[in-house]
Amino acid sequence: MRCLLIGDDQFLDCIIAKELLLAGWEVALLDVNEPIEEIAEDVIHIVGNTENIDDKAGEIAYFKPETVIHLSVRSSKDVRNLRKICEVSASHFVVASSSNVYKANGLVYQTEMGDLDNTPITESALLRSEPLGDDSDDRLKVESHLASSSVPHTILRVPPIYGPRDHLYRLLPLISRMLDKRPFIVVSENQAGWKWTHGYSEDIAHGIALAAMRSTESNRVFNIGEKKRPLVL
Repeated sequence: MRCLLIGDDQFLDCIIAKELLLAGWEVALLDVNEPIEEIAEDVIHIVGNTENIDDKAGEIAYFKPETVIHLSVRSSKDVRNLRKICEVSASHFVVASSSNVYKANGLVYQTEMGDLDNTPITESALLRSEPLGDDSDDRLKVESHLASSSVPHTILRVPPIYGPRDHLYRLLPLISRMLDKRPFIVVSENQAGWKWTHGYSEDIAHGIALAAMRSTESNRVFNIGEKKRPLVL
């Protein structure tokens, strides 16, 4: 099997690529950055990103991907460009979306009206009706465009991700204090009671790789995240 992996600045893409390679897949990585040393000799590197993907259509068509994994699709334009590629060569399209598409997320940021719901958020939970911020970078719109696509696809709603190569250093405020051996880590009362699902990078990458390898689970939506939620993050 051949997979085109559209990267995310060497965060998850390298982990996913290693897992697919171990499973015997051929992998082409579309990214502006060079592949990390561990996979550099085993993947085909297509230098580019979603902004110039049209210019890479020839290289992609030559590779003939059967599955496309897109880790950084953020706009309707990204979806349209990929639909053109998938309709020619790929039979399965795996997209990393976000857990912020749910109404519960909008309630936290006060962009949605209603009462807070303490029940766990499943894939069938209510979605937002309003954008959280920049409407051009809204994963909910991306999901809507995918749903109207004729290409079989799997949508994976991922939480905030931490772990190796996390460019946002999400756990730095806590870990730095632990390394300082502080007797207490002071947090606000609101934060202390906030349960927020996260995901370790290798676990999230494993879930994405599994979705790519199970094309029979197409036209479905899955939440990916830690089963046990940390109290403070």
